[in-house]
Amino acid sequence: MKSEDIITRILNCRGQYISLTIKTEVTPAAAHKHKKLEKITSNKFRAGIQFKNLKSVKDAIESGERGEVQPLRWGKWKKYPYIIEHKDREYVRLYPSVNTASGITVTYKVDGIEVTRDVFNEYLKPSDRDRQGEVPECFTVAADNILTINE
Repeated sequence: MKSEDIITRILNCRGQYISLTIKTEVTPAAAHKHKKLEKITSNKFRAGIQFKNLKSVKDAIESGERGEVQPLRWGKWKKYPYIIEHKDREYVRLYPSVNTASGITVTYKVDGIEVTRDVFNEYLKPSDRDRQGEVPECFTVAADNILTINE
């Protein structure tokens, strides 16, 4: 699917849940720098909402667990709150489903061959292994890394 088509479909979401399949290239540990690591994730996501309006963010600010929401650390908004532009690439701001565990599927590949999560983790730096399985409240994905989209 072309980036332009993905952007158009994302811009029409307006906070609804959509099913996406996303490819992520993962950086291996130095000892495995010759390996190509990919993670393919399918789940329901939302686009077009504002991070500062998430209940968890509002609650954390109110309780003093975090400070106020800051501007983007990199890039600039091309179409707020959907699309970020950085170094001639477009990125989509996404929010995973609240009930992420129920619908998420992850496929791990090393040099194009499907492997288990445990095998995949052997190629990562220890600090990256520890983060595997964490689901952030919000993340940014290069539009050209979105493989499929279904409303």
